[in-house]
Amino acid sequence: MMLSSLIRFPLVFISGIFIPLVEMRSTLRILSYISPLTYLVDSFHTGIGGENFFEAGVGLIALLIFTVIFYMMSIKIHERNMVKGL
Repeated sequence: MMLSSLIRFPLVFISGIFIPLVEMRSTLRILSYISPLTYLVDSFHTGIGGENFFEAGVGLIALLIFTVIFYMMSIKIHERNMVKGL
């Protein structure tokens, strides 16, 4: 649980929740592209009438891709644990 918190906690700060993506330095902005939370926050911001950083389709496609990647990873982890008998 602690390891997952070490990953999730920094992603919150680079996702655009506290600092808008437009105001981020380019290095942090590039790093924020690997976070699915960035695309979700941008979609929510657009939904409440704010300006979006990404096009609406780009955010939805990115979220779909992240969903498929994480789903496939969870299947592999589950299969490996079933073989070990965990």
